[in-house]
Amino acid sequence: MEREKGQYEFAHKSFQEYLAAVQIFESSQENLLISNINNPWWDETIRLYAAKGDATNLIRAALDNPTVVSLKLALDCSKEGLRVEPEVRKQLSDRLEAGLESDNPEIFQLAAQVKLERRLSNLLRIDEKLEIDQSYLTCAEYQLFINDEPSRQPEDWQSNRFPPGDATKPIQGISWEDTNRFCAWLSRTAPSPSDSELVMRYRLLNSAESKQHPISEEQLLTGRGIRLVRFKLPSRYGQLAYYLAAGEWKKADQKTAQIMLQVAGREEEDYLRLEDIEKFPCADLGTIDQLWVKYSEGRFGFSVQKRIWQEVGGKVDYSTECKLGDRVGWRKGGNWLNYQKIINFTHEAPVGILPCWYRYVTRLGRVLTIRPGSSLGINISLVQRAVTCSI
Repeated sequence: MEREKGQYEFAHKSFQEYLAAVQIFESSQENLLISNINNPWWDETIRLYAAKGDATNLIRAALDNPTVVSLKLALDCSKEGLRVEPEVRKQLSDRLEAGLESDNPEIFQLAAQVKLERRLSNLLRIDEKLEIDQSYLTCAEYQLFINDEPSRQPEDWQSNRFPPGDATKPIQGISWEDTNRFCAWLSRTAPSPSDSELVMRYRLLNSAESKQHPISEEQLLTGRGIRLVRFKLPSRYGQLAYYLAAGEWKKADQKTAQIMLQVAGREEEDYLRLEDIEKFPCADLGTIDQLWVKYSEGRFGFSVQKRIWQEVGGKVDYSTECKLGDRVGWRKGGNWLNYQKIINFTHEAPVGILPCWYRYVTRLGRVLTIRPGSSLGINISLVQRAVTCSI
């Protein structure tokens, strides 16, 4: 494509990578690729080169300079290369498989990181914002999260790892909360796209997605395995998604209020008026609700509150407000509760109690508690807005 007069550029990076691979192949400049075996910028060119010819020397170079980048690339070349010497293919397989069962933490770490990185690079792309895992997470991959726990001491490694021989088996028996914490860890450690407007986050595959994108029959488990979903969302929601995945419900609630003030342009005032709620963008309300619902397993969210409000009468009057407050835990014994006492901020809290606009605001240097009536008015208005927006 002509960018400007006399200057041309490729319409897509893939053309550049493919033609570079062809040129290197035809001019016998394989050493250029070997010298860049640890440079991610050359990854796709190396893969395309391997698909045209013998990938043996590239794999040897990776084995001589083992890193997550080089070994992950070597595994791709082993699977996609037109030719690979059997001995070298076996050396790579032995290195990675043995590493997953190794008693040496450093060797295990490298092998498991390669396996996890390769999983994340092979997710099934559903659309430009959503990708789905096609197999179950293994014990070795989950062990990376266990090893990275701040409270774990190095000498505890052997006593907190999977049984010998289980490295490549699907991890099972993990609680829903710990699985979400794994997603939070993965969101924190895995790279995000260079586009500053979007961030990558991970969550569990829900039942509808599992039915729509099943895995092969021979892979099915009798128990519950872990399949991941990687999604992109606007950067302003990245921290909220992290708090929710980590089970930091109070921080997530406070972050929700902060985001809504930002969206409504009310950060300086530090509170929302009813007219702000009535004009609140449906897209932002929907994004917030989806994050709460997905990470709470359907326990929390504006749509959950809307459903409960409809179940107790669906009217905008004080009696219905009281019934809603009693049902979700904003009231106890006929009294509206203070924000600090209202919630134990755990996954076992009453269904629908979060997000909650019982919060403190600062005015003129003094901390004032929003009156329960006005606070609930905001919550009821949010429920009404959820109805209007079809959340």
